[in-house]
Amino acid sequence: MKAELKAINSPDADLQPGSLEGRDAIAVQFLAGLRGMEGEESFDLLVCTPRWIAEQVNRTGWIVGRHKLIVDRIDLDAVTQYLRGYIAGLDEPSWPELAAKLGRIGMWEFEDYRDRG
Repeated sequence: MKAELKAINSPDADLQPGSLEGRDAIAVQFLAGLRGMEGEESFDLLVCTPRWIAEQVNRTGWIVGRHKLIVDRIDLDAVTQYLRGYIAGLDEPSWPELAAKLGRIGMWEFEDYRDRG
C-alpha cells in the first residue's frame, strides 16, 4: 500500500505566502491517506529552526526531539515538498504499518490508542 499527502495546515498560523517570515517555529498538521482513495488521518509536527531549539534549551535546560522537523528557515513550500516525497516513498502491506512510519515524523491522531473493548 502507498500513501499520499492530502492536505497541510497550521492550527496557529496563516499559511499564506510571506506570512511565516521571521518565525522560528510553527505547528503543522498534515493529512495523509491511501493513495488514490478517499479518507485521511491527521499527523502533527513542529517545524522549527536550530535557533528556536537553542532558545528553548536556554530557557528550560532541555527539549524533547520527537515529532519535530528541523529546518534552517521556515519555508512551507519546502516542508510540503519534503512531506509529499517522504510519504510517497513509503510502501507497506497495511494502513497501520504506513501510519506507524508516518508517526516517525508526525504525531498520529491514533498514536497510543488502545481498543478497550
